[in-house]
Amino acid sequence: MGSNLFGVHDVRVGPLFMDPSCGDRLVRYVGDTLHFTLGNVPSGCRAFLRTNIGRARELRQGIIRSIQEPKVQLETSWRDVPMRESLDRWDVSFALSEVGWFQSKAYVLDLEGRQHWPEGGNIGVSVHPDNCRMANTIYCAFPRMFGANKYSDNTEGQENDDRVNSLDEKGYTVIPPSGTFRSLKEEFP
Repeated sequence: MGSNLFGVHDVRVGPLFMDPSCGDRLVRYVGDTLHFTLGNVPSGCRAFLRTNIGRARELRQGIIRSIQEPKVQLETSWRDVPMRESLDRWDVSFALSEVGWFQSKAYVLDLEGRQHWPEGGNIGVSVHPDNCRMANTIYCAFPRMFGANKYSDNTEGQENDDRVNSLDEKGYTVIPPSGTFRSLKEEFP
């Protein structure tokens, strides 16, 4: 950092590094804590996190107002939260207390009041109710793609027996030989 003829400090801000990374999409639950860090912040600068975490009510009101008054663009849900400096990075944590879709991104404010943002999009956080954390996971699997067909290039039926051929001729859907639920179950830990 140096000063020019007018006494203004010249701060060089290199690439900034966020964790979670810019553009990430996260799934968390009410009650979780989410920690943000920003690295490579020049000495003398301050770091902030622009976010709408914890502002679900304002988000909903903004959506309703944008429908009622389409020409008015309100961003009342956003706020700039100061980050704390610690060793080689700046950080801030949030206790997630509301369900919703939220966004965040850190930036640096230099001595002249200019904002410097890391490359990439906002971090998106989908916060779900805590009771969805367990016992509500739904998996979609195709048993026909397991068992003998797992490594096949072609899963179309080979020679069918007479019973299958007669059903096919009557217009019924005939599913070719495939894996079973047992072959799928063998894949689970």
